[in-house]
Amino acid sequence: MILDSDNGLVVDVNSHLVEMLGYAHEQIKGKAIWELGFLKEVVANQDKFLEFQRQEHIRYESLPLETADGRHINVEFVSNIYLMDPKKIIQCNIRDITKRKEAEDALRENQAQLNLALQSADMGMWYWDITENKRYFDDRVCHLLGINPATFTGTVEEFYGAVHPDDRERIKASLARTIEQDMIYEPEYRAVWPDGSIHHITARGGLTRDEKGRPSRVNGIIWDVTKHYQEEEEIRQTNSLLNSIIENIPNTIFVKDARDLTFVRFNKAGEELTGISEEELLLKTDYDFFPKEQADGFTENDREVLRGKKMADIPEELIQTKHQGIRIVHTKKVPILNANGEPEYLLGISEDITEHKQAEQSLQESHEILAKFSEQVPGALYQFKMTPDGKFSIPFASKMMNAVFGFTPSQVKDDASHLFSRIHPDDLQGMYQSINQSGSTMTPWHHEFRVVKPDGAHWVLGDSQPERLADGSIAWYGYVSDITERKHAETELLLEKMRLKAQLDTSPDGVLVVDENGQIVDYNARFGELWKIPQDVLDTGNARSLLKYVKKYLKEPAGFLSKFEHLYQQKEQISSGEINFIDGRCFERYSTSLVDSEGGYHGRIWYFHDITRRMNLERAVVEKERMTAIGELAAGVAHDFNNTLQAMFGSIELASLQKDVSPTVRKYLNTIRSSAKDAAVRVQKIQRFGTKAGHKSEYAAVDLNTLLDQVIEQTRPKWKAETEKNGFEISIRKEYGKAQPVDGNSGELSSAFYNLIKNAIEAMPEGGTLSFETGDAGSGVYTRITDTGIGMGEETVKRIFQPFYTTKGFDLGRGLGMSAVYSTIRDHDGEICVKRSVPGEGTTIEVVLPYARKAEPPLKKTRHEGKLSARVLWVDDDDLIREAGRDMLEILGYQADIAASGEEALQLLEKNRYDLIISDVGMPHMSGWQLAEQITEKYKGSNIALLTGWGADVTDEEREKYGVGHMLGKPIGIEQLENLIREVVQVKT
Repeated sequence: MILDSDNGLVVDVNSHLVEMLGYAHEQIKGKAIWELGFLKEVVANQDKFLEFQRQEHIRYESLPLETADGRHINVEFVSNIYLMDPKKIIQCNIRDITKRKEAEDALRENQAQLNLALQSADMGMWYWDITENKRYFDDRVCHLLGINPATFTGTVEEFYGAVHPDDRERIKASLARTIEQDMIYEPEYRAVWPDGSIHHITARGGLTRDEKGRPSRVNGIIWDVTKHYQEEEEIRQTNSLLNSIIENIPNTIFVKDARDLTFVRFNKAGEELTGISEEELLLKTDYDFFPKEQADGFTENDREVLRGKKMADIPEELIQTKHQGIRIVHTKKVPILNANGEPEYLLGISEDITEHKQAEQSLQESHEILAKFSEQVPGALYQFKMTPDGKFSIPFASKMMNAVFGFTPSQVKDDASHLFSRIHPDDLQGMYQSINQSGSTMTPWHHEFRVVKPDGAHWVLGDSQPERLADGSIAWYGYVSDITERKHAETELLLEKMRLKAQLDTSPDGVLVVDENGQIVDYNARFGELWKIPQDVLDTGNARSLLKYVKKYLKEPAGFLSKFEHLYQQKEQISSGEINFIDGRCFERYSTSLVDSEGGYHGRIWYFHDITRRMNLERAVVEKERMTAIGELAAGVAHDFNNTLQAMFGSIELASLQKDVSPTVRKYLNTIRSSAKDAAVRVQKIQRFGTKAGHKSEYAAVDLNTLLDQVIEQTRPKWKAETEKNGFEISIRKEYGKAQPVDGNSGELSSAFYNLIKNAIEAMPEGGTLSFETGDAGSGVYTRITDTGIGMGEETVKRIFQPFYTTKGFDLGRGLGMSAVYSTIRDHDGEICVKRSVPGEGTTIEVVLPYARKAEPPLKKTRHEGKLSARVLWVDDDDLIREAGRDMLEILGYQADIAASGEEALQLLEKNRYDLIISDVGMPHMSGWQLAEQITEKYKGSNIALLTGWGADVTDEEREKYGVGHMLGKPIGIEQLENLIREVVQVKT
């Protein structure tokens, strides 16, 4: 627009401004600039023009203007004063930047969402400028590290000053690996706040390079995992304490499932009592181990406790044990209720009172005896006499003599020779020798022997003190007692020791017993197996020899040795923990002191349990949860992008159909359309991470050899032009076999193979050979792509197909390429794997795709002729999508109505009849599915199509349930819209 500098009149205006604002040429030309309402923000009146006139150059980056039809647009306004003899003119350049402004707003919105996401996750962003050796932290990072953001200058000293001294070298080493090997930076370390508190931090970052390929920055995020560490430690300590209490309580403790009364816990005291191990007992019932009569009684008691929801005290009940026969136990049973107040478990505590009951019985018997024979003492009191000529007599004996030997005192008073007839023949000679020995040396007589009575042999213990009499005879004063039970008990004790030794040797845990001097007292075979200790090392009998041998297996030998020394100084301490091995194994360690009944310390006992499998399962659960979170995030981002792309597609299609669009603008529109389509394809790839359902496409028979040739040609700029530009060469080698076509979508497969070839080329920065091999795999067709590049390590091979995993740094990749390839191949019911990869030698990737199914001949498409008349209702809560939809329908020649919600759509349906209803799925208050359900109920036979940014993969059953005829994934273009309408609406001639 050209103005007269003297009077502010519009001298001329070009057609672009007329078209942009919608005013006629004569409505602008000849008018004073302050009379043009759309420029009221620049020159509102004549006085404002004088000020405008004095400025030689004026520029507005974003100026809001209102067009003739009421639309609001943003323009860039620039004015300059020029001298054109003999007058001055003002040239005003006005350019529509509405689209650019919308794009900038969208970019700011995305950045705000990212910042909100990081804030919600309590994460901070940082980067390290390697060239300047400075750290740049946001306020959240400073807070997490305990640094004051107002005084932080980014020096190395400030950062490491906030890090625990023991963790600094590890961080430095991790940063060095990130720079030297392009590895992901992901250490865990401790931050020490100014108040001395310790905070556990997890960091993750990646390397970026400058235009010359030199390391320039490390970018990343950090978050606080202190609570996670504290919770794990609390759980570990609680479990350890509980297990320690349960296992060291001398009474039997068992827990049963309230539903079926199967055992779920059984402690060591219970194992010793019953002779049944916890491993044998778990998930079984009383009927699996006890006689039916006993099991019936136990079960009835259990059910009564669970029904009454109260503790039951059973003073005495008999239990059949495996090695100790019938035992008497005192049992208390308690129902464990859940949050709803219903029994979930049954807790039982049983005390073995057999010895106590036996002692009570013995005490009662003793009382009875004492009551009858108050003068008696246990055993038979006697005086035994031997004359010089060798004759024996028992001048005095208590009445218990009859019980011990079967003779009354009077029967042996004068002649005791017949008493020897009751001595067991095998013990008789020893009996004579012991008497003669005591008499000749005048030492106390102490001897054990057997007496044979009608009910069998009895063990007898005799104790007496000899005395020489005046006539030369020797008299012994003492007592004899029946020790048969004690001898039997000693035998049982010996057997019990043997049984305990057998249990120790068959335990699944390694057990080691060490005395207070560090000498090995005992160990089981499992201990040697777990620690892989040779027998000659075990035979040394010295615990320190074992420590010296096993420390080579440990990840942290110094810590283990320090703990060992500490426990032998803290004699009464009970300790547990984990031991990590270099080979990936993990043991649970438990140690307690050996203390006798008087509190005397005798060493320590160590238990070692292999928990490697359990730890691996826990890691798998965490990984699964992480992948689920990534998928949900990807699905949400894809949905939002699809909605944005729908608005873009509609606007591009409408703009392209305008007849007065210049060739240049049409060229730009085509470029935008191409970019939008490419974005839609990329969104589909992201969308696969957010859904469990497979991605559905139109499949057909694909010749892999032909497809590979096409993709190789598409990647020619990368493997030829770019490589040769750097002075290197990549040669292509093909070994195609004859194979049947495969079943697939050629576009998706081309994209997958493009990514595989691109990865292979990037793995050969100095050139090499790229080989392609195809052939018959039996169940399908295999394709092997082999490069001679840098290869991969074991960890990279394991994680190559994981989403967001990359070894290229954040500038070169985001970790989606190979995961997208994996998803595409699995969607095609195929398999992909790393066949071989050796660092420095190269990598082979193998893809196997199933044979193509025999397809039915396609139906011939009927060309629609004649004028198509239809009335369509478009429902969407997004203003841009809704308006663009209506404009596309009207340009196609259809009558179009729009509604911003399901409720508004139902109101329109009460007044009008529509040939087709198109609705968005995700809308507030009433979703597209709910709207379709109501339309189907009220207006049977209606044609309904749903649009969704979540992807159109729904089952036929779902569509039929809600009466939906068509399901379309955003974005859709005008051609797809035309095809939809022609499919559901009859052609009118």
